[in-house]
Amino acid sequence: MLEATLYERLSTDAALNALCPRIRPSEPEVNEPVPHIYYTVTGREQGTNLDGMSSIANYAFTVDVWAVNAADIAPIVDRLNELLNGWRGGEVKLCRNVGHTTDQQERGYHAQESYSVWAAA
Repeated sequence: MLEATLYERLSTDAALNALCPRIRPSEPEVNEPVPHIYYTVTGREQGTNLDGMSSIANYAFTVDVWAVNAADIAPIVDRLNELLNGWRGGEVKLCRNVGHTTDQQERGYHAQESYSVWAAA
C-alpha cells in the first residue's frame, strides 16, 4: 500500500514533474533518458503495542535521482524533501529523511535520499 501512496505523492506534484517527468517504482533501463527518479521500499517493521500488533508499521524506502549534471540534481532533491520530509496525511503518520548520498557514475550524476515512514500497516 505504501508504494501506491508514494507513487501518487510523487507523480501528482506539478513542480516535481516539471523538473523530472520520469518517476518509476523500480530501477529503469540503463539507457533510459535522464533525469529520472525511481523509488524502492527497502524494509518494513510491524509496530507492536501492549495489545499485540499495531495498526502502523515503519517502512524504509529510498528515492534515487539520476541526471546529466550535478546542477540538475539539486532542485529535484530539494523538491523531493519538500514533499516527503515531514509528510503527514492519509495513511502516512510521519515521513522523515534519514540519509543522503551523491556520486558520479558512468550513467551520470546520482543522488539517493533515504526515508523512514510510519504508515498504516
